[in-house]
Amino acid sequence: MFSRVSQPPAPADRIPPALRARLDTARDALLAVHKALLDYDRARYERTMGPIPSSGRLLQLVIHDPWFAWLHPMTELVVQIDELVTAKDPPQPGAAEALLEQAGRLFNPSEEGDEFQRHYHDAMQQDPAVVLAHAAAVRRIGRPA
Repeated sequence: MFSRVSQPPAPADRIPPALRARLDTARDALLAVHKALLDYDRARYERTMGPIPSSGRLLQLVIHDPWFAWLHPMTELVVQIDELVTAKDPPQPGAAEALLEQAGRLFNPSEEGDEFQRHYHDAMQQDPAVVLAHAAAVRRIGRPA
């Protein structure tokens, strides 16, 4: 759903370069896993409900249809990272670190977890592409605390 859009560089005094690099890495990892999860869920949707005729229709479904609502925590985190790195004002102390921690927690599929974690767990059981995207993301940003 998201493409890699070039982000304007943050002023040097806003976000330290090392922290900005960690945010960019987390964003890229989130997007890769999001794409794998969306591809997985789109295939499930189409098997049940029929073909999705266009990318515009898919976008509308992802935004509004309860079928795809479980993906919203990941989508929203990408948006929060984008907003933080493009904001004109300096971020609140600890805001970037909090987003990075949240990203790490999202990469924690669980059969007994919240709705997102349960769907993520199911996707990992059924789709090798999700497993590969997850493994790459965890290598890049680390395991949740």
